[in-house]
Amino acid sequence: MIYDWGGGLIWAALPPKATPRRRCCVQGFEAAGGHAMLLRASDEIRRNVDVFNPAKSGVAALSERVRLGFDPKSILNRGRMTRGGAA
Repeated sequence: MIYDWGGGLIWAALPPKATPRRRCCVQGFEAAGGHAMLLRASDEIRRNVDVFNPAKSGVAALSERVRLGFDPKSILNRGRMTRGGAA
């Protein structure tokens, strides 16, 4: 782990699979008001792990409305940030 106090970030190398250690870290981030984000991974892992942890329903709905406002035809980066979004 690397702590970036200036940016308020914690950079952590976590196992790609849903291990108890990974779940504990992600739950700790969320409990502190943060989130986990996938930055570097193999193509295989990227096919099976979302870039962001699932957002709460209100935040997810707002994000989708903003995305649709900028890209109503869903032509930009389909599936890049979330897998279940626009097709």
